[in-house]
Parts: sequence; structure tokens; C-alpha cells
Amino acid sequence: MALFNQSTIPWVTAVQVVADSAGASADTEMTNRAHRSLRAAFQFLGGKARWDFMRTESTTLRIIAPFSVTGVSASAGQASAAAPAGHGILIDDVIVGDGFLKGVRVSATAVSGFSFAAALTGLAAGVNVITATATRDFYDAPSDWRTGYSVRLLNSKVALRYVQRRYWDRIISDEFSVSSPEMYDMFSIGGKGKIRLIPPPAQTDQMLQRYYRRFTLASVSSTATPLDIPEDYEEVPIAWAKWHFLTDKGSEDQATTWMSLAKEGIATMLAEQTSLSDEDLRFMPGHFGGFVSDNSTRAIPWDY
Repeated sequence: MALFNQSTIPWVTAVQVVADSAGASADTEMTNRAHRSLRAAFQFLGGKARWDFMRTESTTLRIIAPFSVTGVSASAGQASAAAPAGHGILIDDVIVGDGFLKGVRVSATAVSGFSFAAALTGLAAGVNVITATATRDFYDAPSDWRTGYSVRLLNSKVALRYVQRRYWDRIISDEFSVSSPEMYDMFSIGGKGKIRLIPPPAQTDQMLQRYYRRFTLASVSSTATPLDIPEDYEEVPIAWAKWHFLTDKGSEDQATTWMSLAKEGIATMLAEQTSLSDEDLRFMPGHFGGFVSDNSTRAIPWDY
């Protein structure tokens, strides 16, 4: 049985409730503004904490061992190469072979070729037929990923540790040498939407990510999908949205009441985060050993 029952209030109904705080649910412009306020409420709420009820699991990802592609046609000074159809190389793969600079990554792919970040050097004039080896250490985070929880390799039965990129950069000797992954970093999560396995995998495996997802927001005010929040808390984003809507409309005195209710609701939600004990009964400093501990207090919002 689920701990939380999900809200059954349709998004469109919540928008009308927000607009009705100013008696304006029949006005198209006002309902559009109420819709934007409701979106803002969920975006604000999503950033207040790592909510327990937003925990979820990814689908299993296949981990790829280094593989070679023969018959790659490349020319000196070029930043692209032709390859047999179905070559299997993906963007961000590290390419090793004649003419490739160390650590160069694939920047684009096509059915019969790929491009990379640095031009080929040291090749003979004209077209050269070479063998390219691809190493894959970057793997997609789920599309609704907000904050990571854990990463596991299922075949090797290993729980990977999170490592801070600066710490790893200071101790590493060769970050492109393959082995059994022990850690992962999220340095490029914002730019690439991917996590990086450290060291790069030397063998195939399967990866499972557990994470805190983002709230699902409606793109238009008429959406009939229910609010993406547990039923017990559905009035919290609505109250915050009313404050946002009324403030934007210039009715600040009335808006103050709704902000008070929203703050009380958020405080209750934060207090109930401790309803399920999911950590060891101990404390470990967040910077211990250069890693971010799950027991660190740095993610706790102390302003409520």
C-alpha cells in the first residue's frame, strides 16, 4: 500500500481555484496568470527539499565495454571521420586510435560517421583507414532527474560512491584507463544530463539509478491531469500560488494570508520528512574523505 495517496485535483481545477481567489476564474487572461503562478509554486516547492515522496528509480541502463570499429576513414586535420553503418559510437564517447588526441570525445554522430572535438594529427596525407576504439564513461540521467540518491551496478553488485570532481582531479593519474567502476561524478549533469562512471568501465554491466525526480508541471492551464503531489499536501502549492497570483495582481493585503498558510504547510511537510528512517544512526561529516556523505546536513533547509 502506498504511503501517500496522490492528489486527484485536476490541474485545470487548481488553476480555477487560484484565479477565484480574486474572483477571476472566468477571465482567460487571469486563468493564464493563475496557471503561471501554480507552476511557480511547484518550482519553488521542488527546490525547498529532497522530498521523500519524490524518490524513484530509473529504468536499467546497459553499461558498455570499450569496443573497436574497423574501417574508419579519416584524414589529417579533419574533425570528423566516416565509419561503417551501425558503428555504435555515441556522443561523449572517448575515441582512441591513430591520429586522435588523448581524451578526445565524440561531438556528433551520423549513421555512417562521427565528429569529435579536436582535429586528427599525425596521419599521412589523404584518406587513412584506421581502427577506432570507443570508451563510454558518460551515461544518461533520467529525464525527470533533479537530485541523485544512489547508483548501483547490478551484474557486479557494486554500489558506486559519489566523488567530487575537484577531489578526483587532484589524485587521478589517468582518468581514461578502463577498470571496474567504483565511483561516479555529477560534474556534467547540468551541461550534458549525464553522470560519469569512474574509472571508465572495462566490462559490460547494468546500472540502476535511484533519484529524486522533478515535479511534473502542466504546460497549459486546461490540463486535466491531477496535481503531482500527495493528497495530504495538495493545498500547500495552491496556497503559495494564490499568494503569487494576488501579489502579481496587486492585492498584497489578501496575499499575505495565503503566504502564511503556505509557509505553515511547507514547515509541516519538512517536519514529516523524518517519518521514515532511511539512514544509519550515526553522523559522518559531509567532507569526510573528500566524498559527500548521505548523512551530511548540508541539504537541510534551515529557514523553516
